[in-house]
Amino acid sequence: LLPWVLTCYGKESTLLFNGREIASQQGAQQGDPLSPILFCLALFRLQQLLAEKAPDLRQLWYMDDSALIGDLKLLDRVMGLIIDHGPEFGLHPEWTKFELLYSGKKAPSLSRHKYLKQMEQKPIPLGKAVVLGAPVFGSVEEVESWLQTKRETKIDPLLKELLGLDDPQIALLLYRKCLASVCVAHAARTVPSAVLTEAARKWDKDVVADFERIVGVEAEHDYQRRLIVLPANRGGFAVPALGPMCTAAYVKSSLIADDMCELLAGERLADPHRAAALETFSANVAEADRLTPDKLGHNPSLATKMACALLDEQVDKIKQQPDPALRSILIELTEGSRGMAWLDALPSAHDGTVLTRAEIECEVRLRLRLPVSRTGLCPAGACNAKLDALGDHCLNCHLAGDRIHAHDDVKHFLDKAMRRAGMPNVQSEPRDLTDQPGRRPDIATSSFLGHPVAIDVTHKSPLQQHIIKLNARKGFAHTVGEAVKHKEAQYRGVNFVLGHELRVFAFSLFGALDPNSEVLLNQILQGIHEQSGLPFFWLQRNYWARFSVLLLKARYRAVIRRQGADLLFKPTKLTGGARKIAVA
Repeated sequence: LLPWVLTCYGKESTLLFNGREIASQQGAQQGDPLSPILFCLALFRLQQLLAEKAPDLRQLWYMDDSALIGDLKLLDRVMGLIIDHGPEFGLHPEWTKFELLYSGKKAPSLSRHKYLKQMEQKPIPLGKAVVLGAPVFGSVEEVESWLQTKRETKIDPLLKELLGLDDPQIALLLYRKCLASVCVAHAARTVPSAVLTEAARKWDKDVVADFERIVGVEAEHDYQRRLIVLPANRGGFAVPALGPMCTAAYVKSSLIADDMCELLAGERLADPHRAAALETFSANVAEADRLTPDKLGHNPSLATKMACALLDEQVDKIKQQPDPALRSILIELTEGSRGMAWLDALPSAHDGTVLTRAEIECEVRLRLRLPVSRTGLCPAGACNAKLDALGDHCLNCHLAGDRIHAHDDVKHFLDKAMRRAGMPNVQSEPRDLTDQPGRRPDIATSSFLGHPVAIDVTHKSPLQQHIIKLNARKGFAHTVGEAVKHKEAQYRGVNFVLGHELRVFAFSLFGALDPNSEVLLNQILQGIHEQSGLPFFWLQRNYWARFSVLLLKARYRAVIRRQGADLLFKPTKLTGGARKIAVA
């Protein structure tokens, strides 16, 4: 390992990025995956030395941060060893960063200790200590104060910005993403769940209140508040809550620590907090089973169980753990049908438009990233067509052509395909078909040759100069052609994907491929195969499926009836028989 490290890190190197040279520096950089290995190798001998000279010392190391556990006399002697021998291994003590944590009620006196008295910081009570970013030893009050500080510094400024967007859907998506704080998740894994669950109540209450402010809807019942924190694929709004998650997160991390101890030391740790966490887990489940809403005519047992708020990946990982009690609980909680009758309790008006019940249900399902299909028939009620398993058809029924869709997933797919093919990426633009200044459309949708089509028409030209001609099929085809030409001029290789008759996008929105579209899709995949080297069968299997689930993964989408069309387009004068419509 040493010759390789010296070769790669012993001298300055030059990095090539997009054809440009970027000067690097000597040594391992922040975030370098080799850094932990180098730290371990460099400090391993020092740890051995401390273990030999002070066998009663308990030492924990994370990179160059150490936690030394012992009485004052022992710690003072160990500090002398680190000061004398640390520089030999590249560790230079920094007195301004030393902290002494004590577990008693009174701070100890350090005047008689040669090295500890040089510390600049005063001794800190153990309960107020933050170890690697988490209040591991804190009481309920201390952990609650720590969470409140995180909220004031992280969440409140974010919420203020999101409320100013005037777009509940985008605000909610961003809020969910930013709420998953790394430090809070770390606390869920390390702070005993009995303490954190109690302290997290106010945090979760504030999270629900934030959701209500963002979407403008107030949850009246306990089961509705629980739905706010359920994962999307289980019928909820996927807003991360700390209380329901921390018990299982702590149990999982405890079991993983056991496995590591058994692997390294040949013995398992007896964690008293894990048994208490499992008991709390079971009690929460039993309590949730008794909560059945009076107004809904269905059995919401799955939706009301506390553990259903666990993130899906956590559930999958915990189910692999050897603890039989935990595994049986999780299996019980994840069985059953999720049901969707809770939609009856949602308000019937949103986004300033008048929508039918079928459209509201469709919109809510899209917001929750759930399959649109529910009954197997077209929810738009226009054609009674049988749906495929994914339910894409209902938003694009050719008999209900008064809908205009803001849809960016075709662009997302093409961006990814072009990156794999080594083509220049398309510049990202705001994805919104509204009349807000400074925004441009990414996707224009219409019925083209009997197929709903979504085409990326993002232009870099100023919005006021960009005129889209829409006059039945011919006008739309001309518009698409002009957009393709502009794309081809701006971005090399885009015309290869967009420069055909575009019937392939009918497949991306619903139903099976017609023969021409199938040939076109294979041509596109063949081109990607030739330019990227990816196996053609792999492209067929993966990209074919991704085209069919674009709608299910849309991030920004609206379902707007004809009376809402003025929000999207502003008509201007007629010229040469073609109605010019400026994109608003």
